[in-house]
Parts: sequence; C-alpha cells; structure tokens
Amino acid sequence: MKTTILTTVFLVLSVVVLKAQDSFNMNPFEGVWQMYIPVGGNPLVENKENGELSLDSAKVRPGYNYKIFSADGHFVTLFATQMVSKLTIMGTYEVLSPGIYIEHVKEHTNPAYANKDTELEYRFIGDDIFIMTYENEFGNKSLEVWKQVTFGNPMEELVRLRQLEQKKN
Repeated sequence: MKTTILTTVFLVLSVVVLKAQDSFNMNPFEGVWQMYIPVGGNPLVENKENGELSLDSAKVRPGYNYKIFSADGHFVTLFATQMVSKLTIMGTYEVLSPGIYIEHVKEHTNPAYANKDTELEYRFIGDDIFIMTYENEFGNKSLEVWKQVTFGNPMEELVRLRQLEQKKN
C-alpha cells in the first residue's frame, strides 16, 4: 500500500515538474513581430521606483519590418509595404542566456552581416514588446523596438484608432 501511494505521489510530482519545465522553456520570441521606429527621442521610460521599463507609444511609429521567429530556431526578417515585399534576413537563432541571444545570419541584404553571427541583448517589456540592442557595422550601439503581431480583426482596430484620433481633435 505504501509503495503504491509513494509511486503515485512520485508520478504526480514528475508530471508537475515536467510541466513546469516546459513552461520555463517556452520560447518568448516565437511568433511574428513588427519593428517600431523611435521618433522624437528615446521611447523607453524607466519607472524610478521599481526600475521597470515601459514604452512611450507617442515616441514610436510602426515600421515596415517584420521578424518571424519559429519554434525550431529559424527566423526571417521581412520588409513589407504596399509597393514591395522582400525577405531581408534569413538564419537561425538561439537564446544564450537571459538577456542575450545570437542570430546566425545566413543571408542578409547588408553584406556586413551576411554569413556572420550577431550577438544581441534583449529585454521584454510585458509579453508583447521586446527591445534589442546590438553593435552595428560602424561600431555604434543600435536599438530596435519590436511589438508582437496579434490575431484579430484589423477593421475593428482601425475603427478604434479612428475614434481615438477623433477624440483628440
């Protein structure tokens, strides 16, 4: 009887630990992300009390670049407008540690990055925004802001945005 109870407890705990490990190993990058372009200064606002970052949405605008991270470690960056759509970067990625990931770039429209590894620092702001910094080909630190593309009806969002705009005027 004791053996049966202990075996059952062990099996239940094993399942709980495995589920917790799966949750811990979830890939926060997986999905489609749209780049947001800073306009009018630094869009990052730090809360002086707790050090948390937030994004000042008045200081960013949606860009034309999209980054797609797959669960199997591949990524592509896509430039898309009404006039032209092109893949601009292709490769694989891996998270090295919390706050650091590396892109193993196979193809890039900028020859300075093609067939090279680029180490990037990242930080998530909530679940749907991450910022990344890296050293560009000139040795300067570059900042990029990415917002996750969500599922939804775009017409509803356009109506909501128009209503907000009308309230401002």
